[in-house]
Amino acid sequence: MKLLIDTTDTDKLRLEVSDDKGKRLVKTTVSAFRKQGEKLLPSLDRLLKRKSWQLSDIKAITVVNGQGSFSGLRIGIATANALAYVLGVSVVDDQGNCLKTDDLNIVEPYYTAEPNIGGNKPVDNQKNI
Repeated sequence: MKLLIDTTDTDKLRLEVSDDKGKRLVKTTVSAFRKQGEKLLPSLDRLLKRKSWQLSDIKAITVVNGQGSFSGLRIGIATANALAYVLGVSVVDDQGNCLKTDDLNIVEPYYTAEPNIGGNKPVDNQKNI
């Protein structure tokens, strides 16, 4: 089975499982307004249990990369990379890209905008001493 993770939309997350030939077996979209980090793994667990599958049945992972929210990309890609490492399976982004080393491969996030963490206030990194 192949798992697709998409957390690029700040309002939702999407998970899909397909067979080795690319035929979609199941898809779920979960409302997750700025809560992808809280909902991603529990949603994956529910999806697998609904079909009586195990995490170990996943043989490859694809994660959507590029356009999307900064935090959403971090959450999806970090989760995909961690799952791939733990399961010992390959991970690629939706364009088929990954960084390979002798022992593993990972997806590097492709950010299309600056992070907007904590609102729109400029950050003053200098402190008066």
